[in-house]
Amino acid sequence: MFGLNRRRDRVGFPGPSSSTRRGPRRRDRGVRPTTDDGRLEPRIVLSHATVQVGAVSPGLDTTFAGRVARRKTVDYQFQVTSSTIVGVTLSGLSSNAELVLKDANKNALATFSNGKGDDSFTYTFAPGTYEADVAGMARRKARYHLEVMARAVPAPSSSTTAPNSAAGGSKSSTGSGSQGGSGSSTGSASAADIEKVIQQTIAGMENSINQFVNDAGEWEIVAPTLMAGSGIDRGIIQVAADMADDQPLAAFADLQALGSVAFQEAYLAIAEGIPYDCLLANSQLVDDLVTVNDSKQQTYAMLQAVASQEGLQLSSYARSVMSTGVLAPPANAGQYSGVVSTPTVTGMTTYSTPALDSELDSY
Repeated sequence: MFGLNRRRDRVGFPGPSSSTRRGPRRRDRGVRPTTDDGRLEPRIVLSHATVQVGAVSPGLDTTFAGRVARRKTVDYQFQVTSSTIVGVTLSGLSSNAELVLKDANKNALATFSNGKGDDSFTYTFAPGTYEADVAGMARRKARYHLEVMARAVPAPSSSTTAPNSAAGGSKSSTGSGSQGGSGSSTGSASAADIEKVIQQTIAGMENSINQFVNDAGEWEIVAPTLMAGSGIDRGIIQVAADMADDQPLAAFADLQALGSVAFQEAYLAIAEGIPYDCLLANSQLVDDLVTVNDSKQQTYAMLQAVASQEGLQLSSYARSVMSTGVLAPPANAGQYSGVVSTPTVTGMTTYSTPALDSELDSY
């Protein structure tokens, strides 16, 4: 079979006669050419080999099949030509193996080892050459599948936003005249003013989510946290993909799923005596999440107001997603105090009822 090593005939063992021998058998390195569209085909490789994945491109995912012996590696080398989110997942293991991320000089940047369980990482990579190595850890050769996926880094919205909206603070008042200075003396805002505020509110919400995704991706590549390969990385890249597809409701739903893993990671980090080794221990990321929560609250108030004025109702899906905080509240917020304070947990998981009522009234 293509890609499988073959032994040469050993001295003293029967082999092809000189009349039928066609020369020495070559050892196949397991590297296939790309297809016409540039996509690398699924293939089987054996240790030790270097597979040239080539330049990764958003939306062009590649899957490999292989096997690796103990103390051997199969290296998947890929290039990043511009800032890109790249995710690699090692799955289907028949024996223990680990996934190692290396730079162009083969320096290990991170190691992910979960026995026969799946290993994965997702980071925002700067331009350069990297390797995702599969290393055998068991006595038997490990069969595996490796998936390499790439997504574009969400760009901040180009819309002009009010500073306090982008920062998730209190929004500009819209109930006492036009923001353009030509409002009527009755205190009502024009349709153009309302539309402007709606766009600013939505842009502020999107910017806050993208800021968290970018900061979280950069943090995980610098210092992968305890559960980076067990849901944290995959959650970050999923939220990034949602935003790239202009699906903020899906992003909020996936943020709640990511939050569940993040609280679990914090709990395990405290239990292991390494409270710093979790996503919620990063104060910048926690601030980002509080900002996202504030922006989500503002957007929810705005959507309710617009629906009421137009005689419409939000869909049940929109209500279920938007009516709760950016992260689902944990059962016992106090048990995470070794990582993040209880008031801060509240700021990431719930809305402020007085603030929500005030924002709704202002629309």
